[in-house]
Amino acid sequence: MNIHDSIAGIGDGMFQRYLILACGICFMSDSVEVTMLSFLSFTLDDVWDLKYWQVASMTSSVFAGMLIGSLFWGALSDLHGRRPIFLISSAVIAVSGTLSAFAINVYAMMVCRFFVGIGVGGFTIPFDIAAEFLPVATRGRSLLLLDFFWTAGSLSIPIIASITLPSGSWRIFVFCSAIPSFCAIVMGYLYVPESPLWLVEVGRLKEADEIIQSAAMMNGKTSDEASALSVRNRQSQKTTEIDEDVKAYNVPVSFRGAVENYVVCLGKLTHPSIRNQMMTLCGLWTVFGFSYYGLILATTRVFKEDEFSYGSIVVACSAEILGVFLALHVIDNPSWGRVYPQMVFYLAASPCALLMCLTLWTVFGFLARMLIFSALCLTWISTPEILPTDIRGTGHSIANACARIGAFCSPYIVHNMNVSISTVGVYLALSCLLASWASSNLKETVGERLDGEERVEGSSVDNFEKYLKTLSPPGSPQRSKAASPQLFEMGYVDVKREDAPPINRTMTEPIKGFGKRVDLKGYRPPSFAESIDPNV
Repeated sequence: MNIHDSIAGIGDGMFQRYLILACGICFMSDSVEVTMLSFLSFTLDDVWDLKYWQVASMTSSVFAGMLIGSLFWGALSDLHGRRPIFLISSAVIAVSGTLSAFAINVYAMMVCRFFVGIGVGGFTIPFDIAAEFLPVATRGRSLLLLDFFWTAGSLSIPIIASITLPSGSWRIFVFCSAIPSFCAIVMGYLYVPESPLWLVEVGRLKEADEIIQSAAMMNGKTSDEASALSVRNRQSQKTTEIDEDVKAYNVPVSFRGAVENYVVCLGKLTHPSIRNQMMTLCGLWTVFGFSYYGLILATTRVFKEDEFSYGSIVVACSAEILGVFLALHVIDNPSWGRVYPQMVFYLAASPCALLMCLTLWTVFGFLARMLIFSALCLTWISTPEILPTDIRGTGHSIANACARIGAFCSPYIVHNMNVSISTVGVYLALSCLLASWASSNLKETVGERLDGEERVEGSSVDNFEKYLKTLSPPGSPQRSKAASPQLFEMGYVDVKREDAPPINRTMTEPIKGFGKRVDLKGYRPPSFAESIDPNV
């Protein structure tokens, strides 16, 4: 039984519900921290008598932090696991968001919001965790449930603002916005385990089995049914003997090793099998980042004269609920797929954004938010499905960073009072058109497993499975020649094999930094073909 069959065997029950709830609250906290900027920037402009560039920079500081955070949270999740990075990034949001309420001037606020942005940069991690835990049959619809939490966060902000801001209590407004982040930490600690796909990727099969079996029992499976889902059942029992070796040598333990592994991940993203799709994703995320966040800021500007029109803003935000339902309707439809709806929704959002800015009508703001949110829901789901497991965190975070570049630019256009609101509408319409064109070039992934049946050449799980195929019973001619040299070629040291050929002492010592740096001192390991067949 492979890992995908094991995950599918978990079933659908309380485990998935708690997982979606925990990841959803994290999504909600990110949404709250981003959406509140549209109110906070205009409010502090009046309170502190700010200049245009200070207002725009206060908003952009969050996106600058998200850009930086996106680049390293995803890489860290590929190196050290999804769960710890999920909890750490949530803690950064909670602490920085709370400190923002005590800012004494615009510069202190910029610093605090910058660190909030760094934490929010990790909000691809809960999405990837959920994607890696869900079977193919229910993955699309289940992942879209997370977008309801994002919309709940967007809707809660105008309500909180209408209660606190009219009385001048902007600090209470900021403090209330940080509360969901603390809830995300608690829920994540209790209900978000490590991803079994990632554990298998680094060779920690025993831990993957424990998590899968625990989840299955939480869903009502008996202990015997849960044990039958073991990933290790698909391999010889000899697989378990090297479980701890692989765990020890596949995870970098130094800063240099982490940097080297990050460079390797970047190299894999340029592999011919994924390069074009990665470039398309980066372009798509950049333009939808500008479109979506620009539209949020433009909505506040359009519906603010002397004071906020909270009713119109709530109506525009509520459009995202219908956007999620619209995405749910098409997400798993094989005749529609993932790509075609994205292209149509981005295209339809273009004239609506333009008309909202030209007419100042609430209905066009409603339609623009609904359509662009439907489109980006599908983009969010397509992205982890396109990327292989061993570089999914890194690739998704780089795409997310590209969205922050677009979002970073949006305040300097939308908040610039020297730029008319009609011109803002033209920029938003053009960016939606570009997003529609970019999404039309994505790979269709509806109904496919994560990674399908292929992996990027050279990934650790690819090498690990090739190694397992070379294992033979102890004492066989094939075993004595193949077992240890094959581990050397992959950067692992098979110290538990008594029948292994003599090796240099330096090969058995823990390797600092990147696990594959082994000094063979002139030794040339056999090729895969030579290892499998001694007569080659």
